[in-house]
Amino acid sequence: MKGRAWLRGALVSLAVLESMAGVWQLLCPRSFFDDFPAKGNAWVAALPPYNEHLLRDQGGMHLAMAVMFAAAAIAMERRLVNSALIANLVFAVPHAVFHATHLEVLSRFDAIAQTVTLLAAVLIPAGLLLLCRAVLERPKGSSPPA
Repeated sequence: MKGRAWLRGALVSLAVLESMAGVWQLLCPRSFFDDFPAKGNAWVAALPPYNEHLLRDQGGMHLAMAVMFAAAAIAMERRLVNSALIANLVFAVPHAVFHATHLEVLSRFDAIAQTVTLLAAVLIPAGLLLLCRAVLERPKGSSPPA
């Protein structure tokens, strides 16, 4: 599979994952709070209190990111792909840092699983930025990187 196809597939995958989280949070915020990522591993509920407003707002943010990733996957235009990935990292990096410093509320298994998941949520978009640079053309009239 060529670089463009990998990049497009990854962007579609990110759009799907963001959509799943966003729809769950918007439609069933209490369930998301109590059960994310799965029954018996309540990562969100480990840091109470429940706040429906916050969960629904974050659900909307996840859906907004899904739209950005979908648009980037369709257009495969360098600036749009970069913008979507960087916008995602603006959320993902502080999110990962916060949770990495609040592991005491989780079991050892959940602390490891959550840390690996959130690290992947940072490293995958960062890697895709590098792939984007390698496989998508710079806009006409722009100078090559130094």
